[in-house]
Amino acid sequence: MDSSEPTAPVPAASNEALGRTIRSVGRSASIMLVATLCLLVFQFLTRVLVIHAITVQQWGDFSLGLALTSFLALLSSFGVPTAVARSLAFETTMADRWKVVRTASTVTFSAAVAAAILVFLFSTQIAGVFHKPELGPILALFSVTVAATMVSQVLAGFFQGLERVGPNAIFNQILNPALFLVFTSLFLFFHWGFEGALLGYVLSWVASLGALGLYTALRLKPALTSAATRAFEGDASARVPFFELAITLFGVAALAYVTSYGDTIILGLFKPSTAVAQYSTAMTLARLFLVSAGTITYIFLPVSARLRRQRDFGTLRRSYVTSSRWLLAIALPMFFVFFFDAGESLRFTFGAAYVVAAPALQVLALSSFVAVLLGPAPPALGGMGESRLIMGFTLASSVVNIGLSFTIIPLYGLMGAAVAWSVARVLYPGLCLIRLSTAYQVTPFRSHYLKPLALSLAILIPIFVLVIPRPHPIFLPLLFLLAVGVFLGSIVVTRTIDPGDLVIIGAVERWLHLPLPRLRRFLERRTIAPPVSAALPAGG
Repeated sequence: MDSSEPTAPVPAASNEALGRTIRSVGRSASIMLVATLCLLVFQFLTRVLVIHAITVQQWGDFSLGLALTSFLALLSSFGVPTAVARSLAFETTMADRWKVVRTASTVTFSAAVAAAILVFLFSTQIAGVFHKPELGPILALFSVTVAATMVSQVLAGFFQGLERVGPNAIFNQILNPALFLVFTSLFLFFHWGFEGALLGYVLSWVASLGALGLYTALRLKPALTSAATRAFEGDASARVPFFELAITLFGVAALAYVTSYGDTIILGLFKPSTAVAQYSTAMTLARLFLVSAGTITYIFLPVSARLRRQRDFGTLRRSYVTSSRWLLAIALPMFFVFFFDAGESLRFTFGAAYVVAAPALQVLALSSFVAVLLGPAPPALGGMGESRLIMGFTLASSVVNIGLSFTIIPLYGLMGAAVAWSVARVLYPGLCLIRLSTAYQVTPFRSHYLKPLALSLAILIPIFVLVIPRPHPIFLPLLFLLAVGVFLGSIVVTRTIDPGDLVIIGAVERWLHLPLPRLRRFLERRTIAPPVSAALPAGG
């Protein structure tokens, strides 16, 4: 790791370098945005279908089973998926990249088989820890998804390291939830009930993994060949050996999971399955912030690793602000709908039985929004090669989550779990951003980030509090679109369009196969700096 002051020897980022980075982030973000929308729609439809077809207690058992098997898959993957993406992004020779692929494949496939067998054999004992014997059969069935999750993440990580998000978007974010919806609908149609929902989830993972495996066999080697160069180019001081990176990122991933799901699991220890079910519905909506943030954070790890290798910190700073603005555009509407209309959101989505979780959803939505405001700090710091420091930050976040969970969940139930998760959720990216700011002068808090945010808040808060304090649930999608429009309009009114935002126009032109010169000129006149037309040509 290199934590020395980077600014002195670093030349100013050129328009060409910024254009390449913004095009990579913008193109990937566009793909991930479409995939994320599909994921959200499919997950929404499936969860609503399942929740209305099974009892509240069964949904609680289902949610706890998902949390436990996801945790076991994450532990068993040993940090390899993220290590693969970072290592491939940092290496430039075909030999070095292929070595990373072989090593990761051997470790992952062996660990996946072992993990699935162990979860199946000890499913009854794991369920006994929670004093819920009904969890045993669920965990035994979900043992297949433990292996499938591990392998899918690593295969997608191969392409992520090459700054290609398509495989993850297509197979993990579109095909997988689509198959879950199809299989579950089919099984529920034949009155298979709770067992049909469980089986539909397992089959969706098996089928999507098979498709991703076939795609990887056909396309990975050509992708590695086209991306490789003859010799290493750039600064090798931030190179981290693969196994050292995997070990430290294993700790990061495990601790991050504790931060994400520790409160849910501890809630299951102290409270009945119905409480877990109610909290899980609030978390389902709150996690939409995380899913939407993935449109940017998934690609920002390999991008920041490449820029660190090139020591192009100027481009890193500028692209960080642009990426943070895009994250804000997605998160702001969700915050206003879920925070100010929490009860209506839960009623509209899951039914009146889950409205009791509205106060918890408000806390979760507020903390998620604050975390998004900080930008893609964890993947940016990971790209810098500071995995040990990230592990320290995740450890601090996990300790806070677990400590608060055991302290306040027995007393306050759902609200205690929400507070524990929220504090940890903000602490982790906050510590990462402090390090980025002090060591690399990377921060989103520039004037063209703060001005449209302030204007949007000034407009939307009175609307949600005074004008439409209790809207009918059917109007929630319209309120979401209203918040999007207000934020985009605020960017134009405050004349804070970032040059990188023009890549969106290029993407629209490419999708429509139609040039939009008037719109492009209108936006260029309102940019905060001269448009980088050479770096961001028409068509993106």
